Amino acid sequence: MSAFEVLFAMPVTREAFFAAAARTPRSDYLRLTLAGANAEAVWLQRYAAIADAAGALIEGLRRWRVPHVTEAGLQHLREATVRAQVVVLFAHWCEAGPGSADGGALELADGAHPPAGIEQALAPGFTGTLDLCSCTSITLAAHLKARRGDALSTIYNTELLDPLPAYVIVRELIGHCLKTGLDYRLARLQTAATLARSR
Repeated sequence: MSAFEVLFAMPVTREAFFAAAARTPRSDYLRLTLAGANAEAVWLQRYAAIADAAGALIEGLRRWRVPHVTEAGLQHLREATVRAQVVVLFAHWCEAGPGSADGGALELADGAHPPAGIEQALAPGFTGTLDLCSCTSITLAAHLKARRGDALSTIYNTELLDPLPAYVIVRELIGHCLKTGLDYRLARLQTAATLARSR
């Protein structure tokens, strides 16, 4: 079993961004990201920097030989929770829309999945940490807690999540954890504090 695996369900390259922008219908994430604007303008004004941060994280993961998947779907989540002790999932939380009948849905590369579907996709014996790097992921975390109890540890957000600093934080976090051997949760708190002081 590996220590970490990182899953990217949102576009992390220029090619993936424009392919997602051209798709019909668009994902909820792309719809909100573009907000009716031209894809090229959004890329130049904002998303290129997000992709650069994701690229830096992926470069680090390759250097550290940490498994990672881009355009991750439900099956990748299932496989990651079999292989890794800590799974970091970058995804988009949908408050309403297709697949969100249970109070919201997590949008992966293969579509939106309600909390029950996410829980069922996790390996039955997974007792590690799931870092839910998505907006307002507390709803999903609460469902997982109700179904899995204390066997599963989740890290979640109560507010909107900007992917750019999230990519930076996770890169620093995993590097720090691998270097020092600290517990992932403790390393995350320390890394976040360090980044806050450096701003």
